[in-house]
Parts: sequence; structure tokens; C-alpha cells
Amino acid sequence: MTKLKLGIIGCGYLSNIIVDAYNNGLLKEYELVGVLGRNSKSAKELSQKGKCKLCNNIDELLELKPDHIAEAASGQAVRDYALKILSSNCNFAVLSIGAFADEEFYNKVKSQQDQPDQGELKVSVFTEDGTRPVENALVRISYTGESGQTLEEVRTDSSGQTPILELKTPPLEYSMEPVEEQPYAEYTIQVQAEGFENTEIAGTQVLPGVVAQQSIKMAFQAEASFERLVIGPHTLFAEYPPKIEEAEIKPVNESGEIVLSRVVIPEYIVVHDGSVNDTTAPDYYVRYKDYIKNSNKFYKDINGVKASLKVKGNKVIYTVDIQYDSDYMKDLVEAGLVSTNGSYKDIEYISLQDTLKNQENAGLTCKEK
Repeated sequence: MTKLKLGIIGCGYLSNIIVDAYNNGLLKEYELVGVLGRNSKSAKELSQKGKCKLCNNIDELLELKPDHIAEAASGQAVRDYALKILSSNCNFAVLSIGAFADEEFYNKVKSQQDQPDQGELKVSVFTEDGTRPVENALVRISYTGESGQTLEEVRTDSSGQTPILELKTPPLEYSMEPVEEQPYAEYTIQVQAEGFENTEIAGTQVLPGVVAQQSIKMAFQAEASFERLVIGPHTLFAEYPPKIEEAEIKPVNESGEIVLSRVVIPEYIVVHDGSVNDTTAPDYYVRYKDYIKNSNKFYKDINGVKASLKVKGNKVIYTVDIQYDSDYMKDLVEAGLVSTNGSYKDIEYISLQDTLKNQENAGLTCKEK
């Protein structure tokens, strides 16, 4: 059984009672991971007694990903740490309940718990080399530190993507100005798929009001096992070694282009569901055969439109020939290939310039015949 991680704030009499109970086997379902106290000598002795880490600040304690933190210090400790602990999706057991006599502080804590904001999360699952989506993968979402308590369980579609999931986050106000409280919630993602090694990512950050995108690459299965990846705290809430300076301009020895000896038809292609310049539009992995089949099917029954596919050199060329003739205008309008504010009968002319512009915005290369 996976044990719950426990942290302690305080290093006095009550904290020693908790550690004694732990050492005597009365807290079998817990693993004591860290102690935080103002008196450095007493805190060090308590951490040695509990065989756990001595933490110098609340960030160090939260980096241990505790499931529960027990406060046995003072009302001031509750006021200093409560909001930050709770915004980290960690349970907080308070002994100094007098801190909640402060009505403003009590309402602030209560508001954070009763009316949390929401963010969104979308998970994309691919093979390790990134060339194929993993379809029908089982994706489980839980709070980081509580991986045994599943919040959402979904499967990926043919593009290896989950539906957009709504998840609880700290209040939006934490993101609007610098504050001590962590502005994002942390979630753990577990992924299982037939033929692949189980993968777990801990620490995915979800902010209120935005969609978080988490890509996961899965290795082909050798044996049943979990690969656990842990995302560290944001640089605003943890200290990291300084970044190694790099030259702004680096020499490029290779072009990066690969010329194959023969034409290779891909199994999957990435379809961008929008214009070339629209970075907000989603991408989908689609089987190339299905894409061509559906494209041909779409144009097949439209009068005035011809579609053809041919291989030329190392390119696959898909050509759509549209005849903007009055005899075909009704079909073109109904198919959405010509836009008009009125009836197709009201169309007096076709703007070649606007037509070329619209087609090029859709990613096509156009030329007049």
C-alpha cells in the first residue's frame, strides 16, 4: 500500500508527540517526510528523531509533495502558511485554531476552499519518437501527492488526445499580482496503453481560466512498469542553479533536410484545423489514407470541382480544380467554396484576388489557369 506523505510545522511539545506516535507505529499509513520549525536546533533534533528532512522554509516542505501537513506551532504559523499550503492541493491539519478568530483571515481561507476557480487540461499522448498518436490510452488525473484518488478517467481519441477536462485551481486573483500563494494547482497524470510502458507525470501545472496542454511520450513496452516524471516547482517558487550562458548565434553544420531515395507515403499526417497563421487552432493526427479518402469523398459530388492525387518525385501532390462558372455556382455556394451574403443568383462576379487570398490563408498554393 502506498503511504501518505506527512509534514510537520512546529518543533515543540505537540510536534514531538506526533513524531513519537509515528515512531511507535501508530501512524502506519503515513510516511514522515519533513519538519519545519522556527527554532533551528529543536527542528533539527526533531527531524533526526523522525528520520526525515529538515526544511528551512515552507517551499522546501511543499517540494516534498506531502499529502498532509500538521500544524503544531502557533496561530501565526497558520496565518503565514495556510493559504499557500491549501493552494498546493495539500491537506492542512490545524491545532492552533485560534488563528481563525480573525474573521477576515477565516473568510479568505473558506472562500479559497468553497469557491475555487477552474482551469482546463488537455493531454496528448504519442509514441516515444513522436511520430504516432497513441489511441485509446487510459488517462487518469489526480492531485499531485494523492495519486490513489482519481479525479478524472478518460481515454484518448484517434489523434491521441483527451477531451478538455475542467479542474479546480486557486483563485484567479493569485495570478493578477505578486502574492505568496501559489497561483496554480498541481496534478498527476497516469497513462496506460496496451503495448506501452505505463507513464506517470507529477506536477502538471493548471492555472485558472486557461487550457493547460500536457504532451506525454510513451515507450514501447518491455515489461510492465511505471516511468515517473516529476515537474519541479515554478521558478517563482523555488531556487534553481543559474542558466548556463549560450551563444546567441550557433553554427549550423547540417541543413536538417533528409532526401529519401524513394517516395514514402506517411502513415499519419498532422492536420492543422485552421489557417496557417492561426496558432490557437488545434492540430490532429490523422491516418493519411483516411485524410485522402475523406478529401476525395468531399469533392466527388460537387459539380464544377475536380480533385486528383499524384506522386511526383519526392512529393505527393493533391490538386483541387475549381471552375467558377455560373452553371456551377449553386453547388459551389452550397459546398462552402464560395461565400455570399445573399442567394447564389445574386452573384455578379468572382473576385480573383480575394479568392486567391482566402485559399492561400487556408494553406494552399494557387495559380490561375
